[in-house]
Amino acid sequence: MRRAVAVRVAGYRGDERYDHYTLAALQEQVVGMPGRPLPRRNGWWAIGTILDDLAGLEWRVWMHPRRRTLRMAPHRLPEPEIPTPTRRPDDRYYDGARRRWIDPAADASDPASPA
Repeated sequence: MRRAVAVRVAGYRGDERYDHYTLAALQEQVVGMPGRPLPRRNGWWAIGTILDDLAGLEWRVWMHPRRRTLRMAPHRLPEPEIPTPTRRPDDRYYDGARRRWIDPAADASDPASPA
């Protein structure tokens, strides 16, 4: 796992867009999480995950024990879904930031109401 993380960090060290990052800052953004080695297909074993916040990717790290080879497969992290506010039958909804129930019809007709 350390070798796989070092490869990702070395890729950023050679990129001019990340010249302002120190080595410690890059290592904070690229984190390896070892997992329990599980045998998978054709002799490859899943040995962990790398979370790369700079690229917004999650990498699965695979190892072939006999060949002593590492392979990383990228998986894009899912975008968080922002839920739509649950509305009541009278079309009001609760706004947590303002800590009150909002009536869209009253807010649209009243110019003095804070939006």
